[in-house]
Amino acid sequence: MFDKMPQGKPMNRTFAPRYFLCLLLFILTSIDVAIYSQQRSENERSSNLVTESFAGQHLISLADAESLDQALEALGLETGVLFKHSLDGTQSIEKFAEPLPFWAALDRLLDQKQLDINFYGAGRDTLNLIPRQAGRSSRIDSASYCSVFRIEPISVTAKRTVRQTGLGGLSLAIEISWEPQVKPIGLSFPLQQIRATLDDGSVLLPQQSSGMIEVSTTSEIAFAECRLPLQLPQGRPRRIETLTGVIRAIIPGPRQSFEIPLSGERDAVTIDAMTVRIEGVRQQDQLYQVVLDVSLEDAGRSLESHRQWVFENRVFLEMVGGTQRPHLGYEVLSQSDSGFRVNYLFQLNDGPQRSTLVYESPTSVTTRDVEFVLREIELP
Repeated sequence: MFDKMPQGKPMNRTFAPRYFLCLLLFILTSIDVAIYSQQRSENERSSNLVTESFAGQHLISLADAESLDQALEALGLETGVLFKHSLDGTQSIEKFAEPLPFWAALDRLLDQKQLDINFYGAGRDTLNLIPRQAGRSSRIDSASYCSVFRIEPISVTAKRTVRQTGLGGLSLAIEISWEPQVKPIGLSFPLQQIRATLDDGSVLLPQQSSGMIEVSTTSEIAFAECRLPLQLPQGRPRRIETLTGVIRAIIPGPRQSFEIPLSGERDAVTIDAMTVRIEGVRQQDQLYQVVLDVSLEDAGRSLESHRQWVFENRVFLEMVGGTQRPHLGYEVLSQSDSGFRVNYLFQLNDGPQRSTLVYESPTSVTTRDVEFVLREIELP
């Protein structure tokens, strides 16, 4: 760039400031582009974590683990999951020769130590390991593993209506658990994709030919239970050889923070597919009402049958000096397939000036279909 300047001639007085101003603008623009590209790349990497976990089984090596605590630590480093237990963690374990998916590796470890999982006994990213009840079958032999999910049959019940034929049925209760860092918004089983083959060669279909079995989930617990309604088998079959189907999972994207001042200009903030705006701030006695409007592009079923996740999002006020003030409750004002309006209550003794509302939420959702196969389920 500099070698193109005329040689032996003085630089024009009006040209020099313009030239260096353009050069400065070029440098600043390049820096902005580099920062934006870096931020975009980080967001894309973050959003791809879940996508990659569904693309194939992520294998974890426990080859170097010699004790229970070492094996659990290795599993935790790979997934971010913490483990709580009351055993002596220095107990030796049998060697793991090959890498395994998370649930298969954990199940093999729990089978060695005769342990089980109490999903209700720990926090959001923690699994509570407890002694196994007598008669509990092997976890690794009972379960089916598909992507980030583990499915295990719990019970099978059959019902025949004597007075009216055709009203009987077979109900298969199953437990679905997922790697705790995934936190699906909702799960469903398309009925038309469920098919069971019995040991006598006959085939069982769902009691309904279409529709969905909806499964409610929460970000606090990494498992759920549901029942699959099947036709009542004819004859005397002893077991279901294979049961195939699809889990339809609604998965949240990366969690982001929306920050909007309560006073002054309150422009809407858009990150990825989500837009958050403050519609109004009103005083009611010692409390302040903050009406928040949230919309999500391509929300799909995440704001239809599975909308509880949005009310689990963290909302608080950040005061001057960094103090956080949580809300005292909320009221849902309206809901639609693409958004919702919520009235949050805050206690502000000094008014809303110089305080900022912070709303933390996933900013996109995706839907993934995962095929599964259950094998050798004994019939009543």
